[in-house]
Amino acid sequence: EVVAQEKELAKRDKATSKDAATAAKQLAEVARRSSELDAREAEVKEQQAALAQRMADAEAQLKSAAAIQAGHAKKTKELEDAQAAIAKEHDRLEELQENMEKRQAELAAQEREVTASEKKASKEMASAAKQVHENV
Repeated sequence: EVVAQEKELAKRDKATSKDAATAAKQLAEVARRSSELDAREAEVKEQQAALAQRMADAEAQLKSAAAIQAGHAKKTKELEDAQAAIAKEHDRLEELQENMEKRQAELAAQEREVTASEKKASKEMASAAKQVHENV
């Protein structure tokens, strides 16, 4: 009976050892998978960080582009304002030129009148001088 118990114990020992070996293999497999998952998680975090950096870079580029666009809009507005001021000044100069031409025409007319008056006065003086000379 003792021999039978020893055999049973040896059998149980062998089964326990086999179970322990299987459990050790399974534990090693779990540890390996856990390590793989940790490595994959690290890769994902690295990719997320790279993506976050790219998003930040893109946002900075968008802000820069918006600032450049605002600068262009401001310069365009300044150019349009300057063109409007030039057009206004051009119109004012045209008006001044028209007024000057009118004034020159008026002065020319006055000069012709003065010349005509001078000729008339000269003729009258000559006629008066002739009469005075004839009367003397």
